[in-house]
Order: sequence, then structure tokens, then C-alpha cells
Amino acid sequence: MNTRVQVTFVISLVLLCATSLAFDDAVAIKTRNVGTASSAMKENPQLCQLCEEFASEALFYLKENETQAEIIDTMHQACSKFPSLKLECTRLVDYYAPLFFSKIASLSPEGFCVSVSFCAEATFIRLPKHEDTCTLCHEVVDEIVTNLEDPDMEQLKIIEILLKGCNNAENFVQKCKRLIIQNAPIIMEYIKKFLEKKDFCNSIHVCGGKTVHAGAQVLRGRHSSA
Repeated sequence: MNTRVQVTFVISLVLLCATSLAFDDAVAIKTRNVGTASSAMKENPQLCQLCEEFASEALFYLKENETQAEIIDTMHQACSKFPSLKLECTRLVDYYAPLFFSKIASLSPEGFCVSVSFCAEATFIRLPKHEDTCTLCHEVVDEIVTNLEDPDMEQLKIIEILLKGCNNAENFVQKCKRLIIQNAPIIMEYIKKFLEKKDFCNSIHVCGGKTVHAGAQVLRGRHSSA
């Protein structure tokens, strides 16, 4: 198994997690004027609902077989850019991707929002759907991009997250950390361009089809693909 391919694959997953964590961090920045998470819940009960809506949409589409197939296909295409390593890279994708999706399948929107202190653990406040979720998403992405342009702010936080993520690379922890430190400016530019060029809010379906929440359940109309 080629070490370079393994480390590259690990860094790709870490980048995905870092982008998600940076998104969560920016949401917290936008709401910190209401104090702590618990007091924010009391003053702005829609915060918990909004978090669950974001998480429900993202997790729902990540669990869809069609979405998973698209992600795997994209990674296979990335492997084709390395002809001499294509076969081994593809095998790694085929091995690790199901493990990644299996981990995603174990998450719940409610549990996620409790873990980031946007919701109380005992009860969840249910409100009508926030109609401006799409606009808020774009505002958060804009804030992340702006912060990424300031080397004294978001960049150091993301590098710290990336380095912590390397601890999951088993036998390649030091190599992973060394690659991140050596390529930090390139990684930051990659994340920035990803958020700028991709319609991130549409890609996680925050601006697409609506979901209807009832208690802890999410009632989704099936897509009329037939």
C-alpha cells in the first residue's frame, strides 16, 4: 500500500471535516452576541431548530445511495489524475468510503446539535421552519471566506483542526502533520476556492427542497424520479 496515497486520502477526509467544523464555528460567531449557548437557547429558541434543519439536510443527502455514488465517482476521477497510482488509489477509495458513510449513518441531527451546544440535551424546542435558512447559509459562507483571508483569524483555527485530525491517521500521524504544516497556504487556498466556486449551500441542499419537521422525525417527500 503506497504511503503517499494513504496520507493524501486521509488529508482529503480531514479537509472535509475541517470545512464542516469551520462552518459550525462561523455559525457560532454569528450568534455569540446572545451570550452562551444555553442563554442563546432562551433568547433565540430558533437556534436549535435551525441547527437541526442544517444537520438533517446534510445527513439526509449524505446517507442517500445516489449521493454516495456521486462522491465515490468524484474520488475515482481524482485517482485517475495519478496514472501510476490509479489502481491503488481506487482500491483505497473503495475500502474507506463505505467506512466513512457508515460513520455518517450513525449520526443524528439532534445528537449533533446537542454536541455543539446549540440544543438542550433533555428537550428540543420545535418551531415552524425558518424560512430564511438559505440566506443565513450564504451569510455564514461569506463570513468564513472573509476570515480565511485574514491570517490572524480563521486560518490558525483551521490548521489546528487539521493537525488534530491527523491523530486519526494511525501510523501516518507525523507524516500527515508534516504535510499540513508544509502545505498550509495551499490548503487554506483550497478551502477558500472550494467555498467560493462551489455553491456550498445548494450542495448540502439547504437552499433546495424543503423538509418538514415533526417532533424528532423528518418527514420527507420522495423525489419523483420514477
